Amino acid sequence: MISLSKGQTVSLAKSAPGASKFIVGAGWDVKRGDTGLDFDIDIMAIAVGKDGKVRNETDFFYYGLGPKDDLGNLIKGKPFANADGYLFHKGDNRDGQGDGDDEQIVFDPSKVPEAIDKVVILLTIFDAETRKQQFGSIENTFVRVVDANDESNVDKTIRYEPNEEFSTETVVAVAEFYRYQGEWKIRAKGEGFNGGIVQALASYGLQAS
Repeated sequence: MISLSKGQTVSLAKSAPGASKFIVGAGWDVKRGDTGLDFDIDIMAIAVGKDGKVRNETDFFYYGLGPKDDLGNLIKGKPFANADGYLFHKGDNRDGQGDGDDEQIVFDPSKVPEAIDKVVILLTIFDAETRKQQFGSIENTFVRVVDANDESNVDKTIRYEPNEEFSTETVVAVAEFYRYQGEWKIRAKGEGFNGGIVQALASYGLQAS
């Protein structure tokens, strides 16, 4: 296993030779003694060009793009892909119960448009303001990246566990895939946003209400 610290990078080709697609899994636990509503943490992604900005709103990939029922409600656990097909969400998890990954997306570098230079992975707390929840009540947060066709191979797993004290933040950019001299690498980020998803998206040039 390759364990990253904040700011460290690793080549996908060198860490998982021959891999064409990668599972990005994220997990978390609510701190012992914390009471109240379940924490619904979502894994999202935002893609940007060399200028660090999105092309348009389709570069934001999140649970709200998933399939809906006849009443317009999101269907829990149903997988879906983004418009360009390089990101695939394996289904929304609304309580984070159980061991291992709580949510997963699949990243396919071969399908990323040339205009995209970087894909940032975000973890966000759903309805954080209403529920009065922050990452300060979350522990054992992690993100891992592994060959989608060899998921159980620990030797090919890249893992990052943010150790910052995110007390008031409700969104954390945990990692980013980026192009470098013709290959894809991944960097551990650990950047928090206490202004919610609106602040996070604005930092990448996308205005949201």
